[in-house]
Amino acid sequence: NLTNIPPGCAFNPRCRYAQDVCRVDPVPPLFEVQQGISSACHFWKEVRGDD
Repeated sequence: NLTNIPPGCAFNPRCRYAQDVCRVDPVPPLFEVQQGISSACHFWKEVRGDD
């Protein structure tokens, strides 16, 4: 719902990786994790499945 965006990451209500930091902290800056792939997630490695 665009009229009721949650604090922190907008995806935190439906993200299975979301933790407290995602609900309160500002979203991290967008950064390139691989050529042509960017992320603004605290847990991008877990989401991608990188070891």
